[in-house]
Amino acid sequence: MSKIKVFLGGYINYTNAQNLNCRDVARFLDKDRFDVFTLSLYSGNLSKIDINGVRVFNCFYPYRISVYFGYLWGIWNADVVYLPKNECLRFNSVLLKILNKQCFMSIEGVYNDEYISFAKKRKINPFARILSYSYADRLYPITRFVGEFMHHKYDLKIEDEILYLGCDVSFFKNNKEISELGDILMIGNALKEKGVDEYLYLANKFKDLTFHIVGAGHDLDDKEELFLKYSNVIYHGVLGQSELNQLFLQVDLHILLSKTEGFPKVVIEAAAARIPSILYGHYGASEWLLNGQDCFIIDNINQVVDKLQFLQENPKELKKLSKNANHSSKQFSWDKQIKHWEKILIKESKK
Repeated sequence: MSKIKVFLGGYINYTNAQNLNCRDVARFLDKDRFDVFTLSLYSGNLSKIDINGVRVFNCFYPYRISVYFGYLWGIWNADVVYLPKNECLRFNSVLLKILNKQCFMSIEGVYNDEYISFAKKRKINPFARILSYSYADRLYPITRFVGEFMHHKYDLKIEDEILYLGCDVSFFKNNKEISELGDILMIGNALKEKGVDEYLYLANKFKDLTFHIVGAGHDLDDKEELFLKYSNVIYHGVLGQSELNQLFLQVDLHILLSKTEGFPKVVIEAAAARIPSILYGHYGASEWLLNGQDCFIIDNINQVVDKLQFLQENPKELKKLSKNANHSSKQFSWDKQIKHWEKILIKESKK
């Protein structure tokens, strides 16, 4: 039986949620059944993937030109086209029609009022991503909550199957034991949108704790001066996965204060490293986490304050959350989730 040729339209050597997902799918797909075509960037910050059955087109300088060659190469060769990124969509749409090929996309977030407000502040069309979904033949949500929300709010036709993201939990595995709350971590690019202002509010309130920030920080004004105001805040910038894994050894708790997520994989990565999370429930976190057992799902910043005080006073509860978070992360191991991706790719190849 001939292999199914799959094009994953992400840059697998550059840190970004969609890119990292394509990188993992490329790694974990069964190479006896699938040939994988994907992209990389000449300026990528991650190591090169060199796996039999994975072919990579390096988008050379100038990227604005070479990216079109990359998509042409990938779509031309593919039986199944997966386009997770909001770029070159008109070009790709024409190309797909000319070559008589279909594609699918994943819906990875809830485009709620908070998202629309942030997009407008950044002078970004908040509905550009919604419009991009019209180029896909099929849309798969990454959680049931995301699918139902986007269907009802934007009248999108959503597939019934859930395309959960996976995590290489073995990569983040460690044997540390958390004894008390000391170091806290926030991770994300577009830090304003991720809730960095509320995070810094917590840092100011809990000066006996150390607050780490990982991310690009490109939307912060006077970044260096800002962080100088907080003696208990450490800004690490962008970290690769190996560097992040080393930081996980130091951290006791992860906090994510974004309200516009879908399935923030960093929560699972942290859990795999025995680090529980506090996060908002606005995007359906209770679908895949157990409040009070492996995390705390909250509604407002005052509840975060209460939970931090509780964990400081009850270190045994933090230890319990850590153990349970590690156990919960295993259900999202790529060893399990890749089977469903393969099922959908086989289904898509028959369209």
